[in-house]
Amino acid sequence: MRSLILAYLNANKVSGFGVSQQLPFDQNGSALYLQNLKSVYVDNPLTEQDPLFDTLDDSPIVSETTIVSVYVVTDAKTLPSNYDTLVTTVKGARNATTIQGYTEKRCSVSTSYANGDQLVTQFELRYTKIN
Repeated sequence: MRSLILAYLNANKVSGFGVSQQLPFDQNGSALYLQNLKSVYVDNPLTEQDPLFDTLDDSPIVSETTIVSVYVVTDAKTLPSNYDTLVTTVKGARNATTIQGYTEKRCSVSTSYANGDQLVTQFELRYTKIN
């Protein structure tokens, strides 16, 4: 899933922003995206399973959700002029044609501040399918 999202972001680059092939955190847990402004980082996917139906033949039907977080940091005092374009582009990964087989695709966007003047934008892409 991570590679599909990276391919989408590389195919739809936004001027002034780069797409990093690295994970957002180093081996010590430090956030690399805080060190490299205007670089988009894609994390490894997490998977959640919720049972929908338990059957008598031990073939349960589950709802499986794959969650991928995407991070980008900009200067909070002077946002790049194409920041909104970047947000729209990353949210568009939800509907990338290469990501198929999911019954529900969602994207949520949250922002926070770090180091006083850095705006951290985190996207959470959620893809759900029934197994």
